[in-house]
Amino acid sequence: MNLEKIIYRDINSLATDLLISLDYKVDKKNSSFLQLMNLNHLLIADIPRKISFSKKFKLPPKYEEGFQLLSKKCESGTGGLFQHQSRKLFNGNAIDLMFCDFGIHHLHLGVEEDLRHKRMMQGTEEVVFAYLNEEEIFFIKIANHGEWHLKNNLEILHRERPDLIQHRVVSGLIGENLKDEEILALRKNGYTYFLDIDGTCYMPEEIWGGKNIMKGHAYFIQLKYKIEKIIEEQIQSIPGIQKLIDNEDVDIKLSGLDFNKFKYFYFDLIISGNLKQYKVFL
Repeated sequence: MNLEKIIYRDINSLATDLLISLDYKVDKKNSSFLQLMNLNHLLIADIPRKISFSKKFKLPPKYEEGFQLLSKKCESGTGGLFQHQSRKLFNGNAIDLMFCDFGIHHLHLGVEEDLRHKRMMQGTEEVVFAYLNEEEIFFIKIANHGEWHLKNNLEILHRERPDLIQHRVVSGLIGENLKDEEILALRKNGYTYFLDIDGTCYMPEEIWGGKNIMKGHAYFIQLKYKIEKIIEEQIQSIPGIQKLIDNEDVDIKLSGLDFNKFKYFYFDLIISGNLKQYKVFL
């Protein structure tokens, strides 16, 4: 019995079940646990936020109702702000290049649910570009869906709200003064670059945010090891268990995991056909 492989298998299986329940299109080639952690990283949480605007922000009359709905969700921290995010949010193969590069979200201004994309609001031809953290959402401008590569979006942040992207400033390095089409070409070919804006060098959000991805990998290893040790200690306390294991009379299955706060898990211990269930706190 290889307990390590069992834990690895079952954590990913439980993560897959949760993702499917969220209508997420799981990428079977990659770890479901890491896809869940990535979704958690990308998905905008419902918490009350202060609203602020750039000097360039102008709201077309046709989007007043949609923006009012969006603003209420931002201020109240309820209603599902994620419903206005990319239509591909629940697609395991999708990458939001604008978010990975500039750290800027694009939010749709629909007012009805999208029948083609479960859990989401209807997409709009124009979207609002916004930069946000846990305290504030800064609305940059409303632009055409697809203008993800325009450097002007980051320039507005640099000139009006540099405090929001201060964590991405690289000291002692000269960035590249790239044109919009050059940025688009680099993105499409998967190249990383450091951008110069008024003499300040900025790293892509994906490098800074990549720390979260590395943390996800590290945490998965740590979580797997911790669960394995807890279960191992539990079963080794049972008299004569090693002989039963040697005779393949013991089976173990991780049957539940608190993916919200990782405070507990459940596992089934089957000895000679007899099932016993455990709830263990991490």
